[in-house]
Amino acid sequence: MNVYLKRSSDAPTQAGLAKLEYTEVSSPTRQNETITLPKKDWGLYQLNNDFSQFLVVKGKPDTDESSVRKAWFGGTDEKPFLVELGPASDWVDIWRAGEFYEIIKPEIIKRFEKHFGTKQTVRQGDMFCYPMPIQDWGKLLCVFQAVGGLHFTRHGIKYDSKKDSKLDPYPTIIDGPYSLYNTRHCFYGEIAIWGQHLVGKGTLKAPDHTDLTLPNICVIAQTANLKKPKEAD
Repeated sequence: MNVYLKRSSDAPTQAGLAKLEYTEVSSPTRQNETITLPKKDWGLYQLNNDFSQFLVVKGKPDTDESSVRKAWFGGTDEKPFLVELGPASDWVDIWRAGEFYEIIKPEIIKRFEKHFGTKQTVRQGDMFCYPMPIQDWGKLLCVFQAVGGLHFTRHGIKYDSKKDSKLDPYPTIIDGPYSLYNTRHCFYGEIAIWGQHLVGKGTLKAPDHTDLTLPNICVIAQTANLKKPKEAD
């Protein structure tokens, strides 16, 4: 994969459907299909062969800065997007190791993939969905905890879902839109809120994305390591 400097003459001008421009801005920005990137002191890192997606990190690519770096993930998914990532000193190391997409995948999704494989994962933008191994709401809660290895949290209090009867294993039927994790992604159908996790069966709708129908009960989780998850594309 290639690395580019913003001031370099070979810096790309397109990332899928996104048009790339380089100006004196202090941080990357997006306006519709145009992504504007800083000219100086930022490294641009190619994430896939067709350069439809990229990582942009503060600091030149040939430096070994140990300080926390700002980073953005952008390019084209279904349409152009740009999201700021959580601050880290090792985004470039993650890129070099080829682990970027794994790092931003939600932990709960990775746990289910470890047990049942990766081919069943589906996604709408920054929302990942994985079908539950059984489709009986009455039995799913214990399976969910066993596979996830989790103790759920509600109102900041940890409790064991196998013992605490306050956690309802059955879903609420949503007639209108339910905002997933307070984002632009809205859910229509049956949804259960288990601690910090959402499990549902229905349809996801979001601007700039094709509707995603979940015919089976799925765990729904947002992309990890986003600085402002509620504002993500």
